[in-house]
Amino acid sequence: MKLRRTFVYRSDCIPAVRSRNSSLRKRKKSTLQKHWVRLKRFVVARLARLADQLGLLRQHVDRLSVQVNALQNRVDALTPAQGGIVSFLRARVGTLATIETPAGTLFGTIILVGEDFVQLREADGSIVFVPLRNVLSVV
Repeated sequence: MKLRRTFVYRSDCIPAVRSRNSSLRKRKKSTLQKHWVRLKRFVVARLARLADQLGLLRQHVDRLSVQVNALQNRVDALTPAQGGIVSFLRARVGTLATIETPAGTLFGTIILVGEDFVQLREADGSIVFVPLRNVLSVV
């Protein structure tokens, strides 16, 4: 035999009969809703913090970009134009040359001269690309 709780309200209506299980379901649902609301607040707060941090990082990147551009302009102003060396090397395409770089000395035939590189074929047949910014001297 199951026992049921009966709640009698003072009214003209029929007394309400509630089973124990229905009240537990409602309580669980409200507890679940409370947890959902807490989780939602937590996620929204974290997203707001991340958005703030992202804004700060963007400001730092913008500042650093300005500094890098300023440094690049200063380096460009200090570095002589490479037009003279390009025209000098293009006139020597097909001839033997010795090119000194910070990594060492290269000896070979000049095959091609680009805007910012020179291509050499060494005596053993290997092909070397040398950036013009690394060329110290040409003989």
